[in-house]
Amino acid sequence: MQPVLRNVTIIAAAAGLVFAVGALRAQSERRSAEVEIEGFPTQIDSKAGTFVIANPTKVEGTASRPQFSVATTDRTEYEDRNGKEVDRASFFSKLSEKVKVEVEGRLKENTLVADEVQIED
Repeated sequence: MQPVLRNVTIIAAAAGLVFAVGALRAQSERRSAEVEIEGFPTQIDSKAGTFVIANPTKVEGTASRPQFSVATTDRTEYEDRNGKEVDRASFFSKLSEKVKVEVEGRLKENTLVADEVQIED
């Protein structure tokens, strides 16, 4: 990953005067790509806001694997099967191993951190 320059310092000398603007700092930013998976959840823990998708039926944005651990956060958007936004408690109350879900998010370590989760048909 290439370092990203932020707050670049510009120094100019004119007639013995030196002007400095900002500060120089190189920072490596790790930007993970959007990942989308679909499948049937197992190991559902509504209290922790986590579940596992074993044998996903669809994987985009990363290599397929036998299972994905999914974690929701306070920023996750929850949707029912009609695409209507619901709260976390409502979403998890409808979740079961027989209900297909779609998850969009970003991989962090071995966990898919969900930006959006939706119950599918």
